[in-house]
Amino acid sequence: MIAHTRRDLDAAVTSNTALLSLANEQGLALWKAVGTIQAGWIASLQGAHGDAIALAETGLEDLRVTGTSLHLPLAMAQMIEVHAANGQYVKALALLDEAMEHGDRTNERLFEAELYRLKGELLIFVRGLDDTTEAEKLFFKSLEIAQNQGAKSWELRTSTRLARLWAQKAKIGDARNLLQPIHDWFTEGFDTMDLIDAEALLNSLKQ
Repeated sequence: MIAHTRRDLDAAVTSNTALLSLANEQGLALWKAVGTIQAGWIASLQGAHGDAIALAETGLEDLRVTGTSLHLPLAMAQMIEVHAANGQYVKALALLDEAMEHGDRTNERLFEAELYRLKGELLIFVRGLDDTTEAEKLFFKSLEIAQNQGAKSWELRTSTRLARLWAQKAKIGDARNLLQPIHDWFTEGFDTMDLIDAEALLNSLKQ
């Protein structure tokens, strides 16, 4: 989970391989399902989209069979990313709505800010840059949730995405004013993908 949220592919491969080995050895159906979903997410990042879809769908179905609800938001978020990477935006949006409904029903909020960011991303893919009003509202909702939770990593990721959108719309000052404070809050982790992305965007906004 940590490797996933850090977008650290190498660490994700190592830990998930160990997870699946233990789950198979000990007959742990829930953890095998979680590992299978994560294997799909990993395959998607590696560009093996066909394998990614098959693995993630199998894992999510197996997870549902266990009757658990605890890991569903993370599992759905990973499945949503797999669908989006494969251009299956309608499926991704439908799963997003299900994940949000699940959070409202169970009050599990750990990945709520990320779900709103993902939905904003998907709407931009579907509607393009000429119709981003709803996407921006979703990004603002994601920021509100992250700030209320003190979830700085989610706040950084959403701020970077919204700042990039504003930069594309020539709102350079607004983009920089949004992203700079949350970037500057961090004092470590500058080798992580989110901070690398944020710093690269800030540098481009200064040019």
